[in-house]
Amino acid sequence: MVACGVAMNLLVIVANGGLMPITIADAAASVPKVGATISEGQPLPGTKDVVLAPGAMRLGFLTDHLAVRLPYGPPREFSPGDFVMLLGVALWVGHGMRASLLERGSAWLDTSERIGSSSYRVTTF
Repeated sequence: MVACGVAMNLLVIVANGGLMPITIADAAASVPKVGATISEGQPLPGTKDVVLAPGAMRLGFLTDHLAVRLPYGPPREFSPGDFVMLLGVALWVGHGMRASLLERGSAWLDTSERIGSSSYRVTTF
């Protein structure tokens, strides 16, 4: 999944001349310091993005257009490829943690209790 996300980002970057396209409105929201001074075709300082009009973007559905508001700072723009990469990393970490716990014989993952057994008292009527 990580490789798929990287490929998605690489595809849109190559299709748009080497930088990830972003609209003027999204750029102004995510980088408020330069919001008034940006123009179309200009790379955003300190980012991998270039400002383009929606009609000038190739593969616009793969560009940085998904706004995520974090608990701090301005909203950040992400691409679908970024989310696929994040999901792949999360699955990889989760798989590694589960494999490590199984390898150590962790009681937390032990499911060998007899059916009907429980550590909680059961009240019957």
